[in-house]
Order: sequence, then C-alpha cells, then structure tokens
Amino acid sequence: MTKKYILDAALQLLAGGFSVLPCGADKRPVVPSWKAWQTAPMSTGDAHLHFRSGAWLAVICGAVSGGLEDLDIDDGRQLEAFIELVREQNPDLADKLIYWPTPGGGYSMPYRIMGGVAGGSKKLAYSMHPVEGEGEYPVFWRKDGKRYKAQQAPDGSWFVLATALETKAEGGYFLVPPSPGYGPYPDEKTLLDVPVLTVEEVALLHSTAKAFCQALRRQSPEHGGSSSRSGETRPGDAFNEAHSCAEVLSMHGWSEAQRVTAGMGWTRPGKDGGVSGVVLDQTGNFYCWSTNSAPLEAGQSYTAFGLFAALEHGGDFRAAAVALGRTGYGDLARTKVSGQGEDQEEIELAPLPEWPVLPPEALRGLPGDFVHLACENSEADPAAVLLTFLPRAGVECGRGPVLHVGDTPHRLRLDVVIVGASSKARKGTSGRPVKKLFDFEGAARSSPGPFSSGEGIIYGVRDKVEGADKKGETVILDAGVDDKRLFVLDEEFAGVLANTKREGNTLTTVLRCCWDGGNLDPLTKTTKTRATGAHVGWVSHITLHELHAKLPEAEGLNGFGNRILWCCAKRSGLQPFPQPMDAERLAGLQERLQHVLKFASTVGEVRLSPESRDLWAGLYAELSADRPGFVGIITNRAEAQVLRLALLYAVLDCKNLIEPAHLQAALAVWRYCEQSAQLIFHGRAADQTQQKILDALVAGPMTGTELYRDVFKNHTSRERLQQALSELAAAGKICSDQQRGKGRPVTCYSLKHACVKSVKSVESTTMQDDAGLITHNTLITQAPFDFESSPEGNGNHSPDWMEVEI
Repeated sequence: MTKKYILDAALQLLAGGFSVLPCGADKRPVVPSWKAWQTAPMSTGDAHLHFRSGAWLAVICGAVSGGLEDLDIDDGRQLEAFIELVREQNPDLADKLIYWPTPGGGYSMPYRIMGGVAGGSKKLAYSMHPVEGEGEYPVFWRKDGKRYKAQQAPDGSWFVLATALETKAEGGYFLVPPSPGYGPYPDEKTLLDVPVLTVEEVALLHSTAKAFCQALRRQSPEHGGSSSRSGETRPGDAFNEAHSCAEVLSMHGWSEAQRVTAGMGWTRPGKDGGVSGVVLDQTGNFYCWSTNSAPLEAGQSYTAFGLFAALEHGGDFRAAAVALGRTGYGDLARTKVSGQGEDQEEIELAPLPEWPVLPPEALRGLPGDFVHLACENSEADPAAVLLTFLPRAGVECGRGPVLHVGDTPHRLRLDVVIVGASSKARKGTSGRPVKKLFDFEGAARSSPGPFSSGEGIIYGVRDKVEGADKKGETVILDAGVDDKRLFVLDEEFAGVLANTKREGNTLTTVLRCCWDGGNLDPLTKTTKTRATGAHVGWVSHITLHELHAKLPEAEGLNGFGNRILWCCAKRSGLQPFPQPMDAERLAGLQERLQHVLKFASTVGEVRLSPESRDLWAGLYAELSADRPGFVGIITNRAEAQVLRLALLYAVLDCKNLIEPAHLQAALAVWRYCEQSAQLIFHGRAADQTQQKILDALVAGPMTGTELYRDVFKNHTSRERLQQALSELAAAGKICSDQQRGKGRPVTCYSLKHACVKSVKSVESTTMQDDAGLITHNTLITQAPFDFESSPEGNGNHSPDWMEVEI
C-alpha cells in the first residue's frame, strides 16, 4: 500500500467534513499534540506534511467531524448477533449501518448523530474470561494478541476483563482504511457514506450493545486487596447462581420458540408463536425486544434476578432482594452472630413501605369528577391525574385567591413530581387529559419545558422593560408578558436534578422563589430581566430508578425538595384499547371550570371557617412535627402544603371559606404524597456524605483512607468525612474496630445491623416497624452499573462490579 494512497484518502475525508489524525502502527498519534484538530480540521497543507511520510490514517470523533461516533465491536463474534437484535427492533436502522473489520478481530461501525455527539467515549460491554492465576493473559478472540491483567474474584478465582463493545466519541479517534489491517470498506462504500442517525437510534444501539456484557455476580476487591470486603453473598447474587433466565421465564408463562443467531428465542404469554426475546448464548441474560411484554421493557437486558424483580416486584430491586433474603437467599438474610445451632441469631430487615393508596376524600367536587372521567378507559394512575390537575388548576385560578397565615400569604402555587414505578407507569397519560380540559381561549400559558435555567423561567413571566432613546424619551425595550400565569409540564425531572450540580445554575433557586412568592429579581451584573407578580406552577416526571440514580448527584434537592408534592404512579391496569374522554361530559366540566375561574378572579382573601379552625388546631401539631432522615427534610412543609391544597379545593367549590370537607380533601392528598415520599426516599440518610458511606459499606468493612480515596475520590475534606462517620456511629448505623497488621493499627468501619434477635424469638414474632437500619441502597443489591464512566478494562484498574440490569 503506497503512502500516496493513504494521503489521498486523508484529503478525501478532509473534503468530506472529517478531521483526520496521523498515527503510527501502535495506534498512537505521531504528533506531539493534536488538540487543535479536535475543534478544527487540519489544512490540506498539513495533511501533505503528515501523511506523505507513511503515517496511518485515523479520524477524530465528535462535533469537529459532523457529530461522528464509532461503535467499536472489539469482540467480532458478537457482530452477527448484535445486528440481529437491532434488526428485530428497527429493521431500517439495521439496513443503514456500515462496518468493516479491524486487525484485532473486531469491527468498526461509525455513524453521525443529528445534533452532535453527547458526552465522551463509553464502555458498553465487557467480556469476562476465567484464568489460572495472577499474570497477564490474551483473550482468544483478539487476533492482535493484546494481553489483560488478571483480577481476583471474592471466591478466590481469577479472571480477565476485556472490553467487548465501546464507543469512540467526543475527544476520541479511531483508525480507518486504508491503514494496514483495517477494512476493506463494504460494498464499495467509504467513511463518506456513514449514516446520520437520530439520538433515539443511537440510544437503541447503545442499549443493544450493553446486552452483551458479561459481568461478575459479586463486587470485586479493589487493587488486589482482600476479598473480605465483599465476602457476603447478596440475595440477588445467590438467586442468579441458583436459577437461570429460562427457569424464571418458564415460571411466568413464557415458552421456548426457536433458536436465533444470538441465542434461544422465547415467546411471551398470550402469543402463539414468534420471538419476543432471546436468552443470549454469550451472557445467559435475557434480552427483550417485544414492546408488548410488560412489565419487561423492549431493548432491555435482564439477569435471572432482574426478571424476578420485574415480574414479581414491579421492577423494585430492593423489594425483590428483601423477599429473597427472607426466604434464605444470600448472607444478608441470615448472619451467624455467635455459637451454633440454637444459638444462631438473625438480622431482621427493615420493612418496605406499602404502595400509597389515594383516600376517596381527595376525589371530591370538580377534581374528583374530572379524575373519574379521565381514568374511565385509560391506564393512567388516578393519583397522577389528580396531582397534575391540581397545580394546573391553581395556575389557571391566578394570584387572586389568598389565605393569610399570620403575615405569610399562601396562594394557589403547587409543584409536583410524579415518580413512576417504571417507564411503563404511564406517567405521561396523566398529563394529556389535563391538557385537553384546559384547552380553551384565554387559558394560562402552558409550556412542555424542559427546565433549563432560572433565567429562562423569569423570562417566561418577565416584566416590561423601558429605556430612553437618543433624545432621552422613554421607549419600550421589551413589552414583557402581561399574563404572569405559567404552567410547566416537564417530563424530564432528571434534567432538573442534573442542573443542581452545574456551577452558577439558578434553576432550583428560582423554583424555590416561584413557590415562595411571585417576585423574581436576580442580583446579577448581566441579567436585567425581572418578574413581579408571577404565578408559576409545574409538574415533572421521573422513574423511581432514575431518581435513585440521580440522588447522589442532586446536591440542591435538600433546598427545594420540600416545596414539592411527591406522587408515586403506576399503571392502573391493562387497557389495550383506551378511549378518549366523553366529549359531552368533558364540555360540562369545562363549563364548571369557567364558573370557577370567574369566581377566582374576584374572591380575594379566603379564610378558614370556625369549624375548620378547630380541625386545623387538632392537626397542626402532627403536621408540624419533626421527622427523621431524608424523608423528614422532603416533607417538612406539610402545614403549608395542606393549607394551599385546602385553599384550592375551596376555590374549586366557589367558596370563600375553607370548610372541613376542603381541609379533609387536602389532608387526603397530603397523606398520599407523604406516603409516596416515604416509599421513594425510604432509608435514605439526610446527609449525602453519610449516604455515600452507608452505600459503600454494603460491600464490607472499609478504612477511613479507603473511604476518602475510593468512595469520595479525594473530593471531600477529611474533617467532613470524620464528622459524617461520628454522626453515623452515634446514630447506631455503623461501628468500628481496630485491625492490627505489620504497622500501626488501622480503624475499619462497617454497617451495624440493628434489631438482632434469636431465631426462636424471630419465629414467634412479626417484624417491627422500626426494625433494621439498612439503607435503601443497601438492599438494592443489584443496581445498574454505569458503564459510561467505568474503567478501561485493560488491567490497570479493577472496577466495582455489581449485578448489571441495563
């Protein structure tokens, strides 16, 4: 192959909008720095200079190459099965893909992404191979002989981990033909012919790739240390070792279909034939591709424990782990404390809060009539519909109605987060009927979001801005917004949580101010926009899994989470043929709503009736009582929330007095939201530092140095870490002991299991409400592993492996 051939190819790619990079046979750039070419391609003169000497040709990924990303299938054995899984979900996407072989026995599969490339390169799947002991080993499917450093599992066995599928994205690069060993291109196509994919199509490729991950069943010891830290077997691990995916599927009505390239195909219950999913030969995991296999989700991969959690516990891994622990799976279920036989003692696990039930008192008047209509022929959760209707109605009624408590005015501003048990919880179906009800001329502005910044909210309800022209005369620079009512239905609360970590982002601060009052006047040098008399309410959606995954990063949630009404939602039932709301009945409700809005525009101050004052006096002590833990932080505005809800129920009844029935309805809604918060945030520590420590100690004892280095990555102060450890010890959640070695004694910290009873006493008693100090994450024994931020898998690091549900 001539040097000119590679040079010509480099020039063609530059002309096609790709940024090229000269590399050597070791795949490394042959230039001291290539940072400049990550933002702008080299000139043709530079290309002649660098490629005429025989350098190999690579292409830089990311925006500089038009949103280029490369899916690198290192384990070429997976290609055919991967394409088959993609084709079953999106045949057109499978047909668009182009790929070519690489020297290591794998394939490159590049594509461009509409809107650019989000994030950097990602490890999507690993291949695990048992080996005999320490040392470095090749893996048989790599043709280039690359070796990987062996790691030791908790049971003493040895293995190597090799990256099987990964992406090269922003900041990365990959070699292309005609570099030696790369290609040839398929069907006379070149890199210039790569497809342009949507974000959704790329997400499908990523999720499919993750199905091919072979993961250890237990957490590995770090840096070759002792396996005592991970010595306990978790309930989900034990279940995976005892059962296969095929067993679990058979128990739930699935039947074997026919073999496909990727493995054994299975047919879902209620279908006579065809393949609804496949148990993969390479991993043993079940990959679901049918969209009608609820509660299993299309495009998701499940272990046996993942199937058990989805099919028997609605996807709640914690509940599934607790249930398995109680039936004898894993070491967390039963721990020997001292002696043998009858002296054995057992740890009781903290009971999981029940799913909240919406009291009928919440469904009175116009809200109740609307919820009944909206849910008659729908899978929507009535509580979610109600908790979407109430803040929307509050915004529509405006700032007029007000209840004064001392010097504090309470208006009809409510904020709600609907938390779905899974992505099948039909959270979105709660919003559509509400949109339809409020679809009339003169309605308040409604935005689909998403929330981005506090300044964006202020701009949506901004005041008029005046200035002076060159003659000194007053002119209007910005007409502003006359109607200060704004309702936002943002279906991505995960974005709000992500923004809490962005330095300088004012989103959560402005959301707090919107709930507290209507005047928004940020003291900034550049932003002169302000809003007075704003009346903003919002509803947002998130799944329970997403929320738990984001909570460790959501540093600002403590500050505004108590202004939110938290609502658990799940599918109310199967409705294969949902029907629209009856038009005549909907029109009747809209007519009643217009009557309410006319009343709200003139009512002004609303007061508690004498009977309601007596009722409130009896409720106040309970509602204002301090509650422990993170749940206490989230629910510590109970009094204000109940009063606002009662005010809204009164206005919707066209009453200028809050009657006991309105207060009872408000209390019923609050009870549901409070129980939702208890379920959502069960066992979570109020302090995020403490929560990280508790989560880390699930795997076993750790020293202070290990916590500081491995858990907090040196990003907390030693003083803050010591304070958190002291507070956890004082609360009886952890204990410490001295371990002697060759040097000075080292202090090790471990979880302190509470409520230890003898087996005899356990057999004769039921679990107490306060039993156990196990955190929520402690018992989610199989949390999804974040491959996107995982180590390179090249033997230089040993990842914290957990059971994979991707």
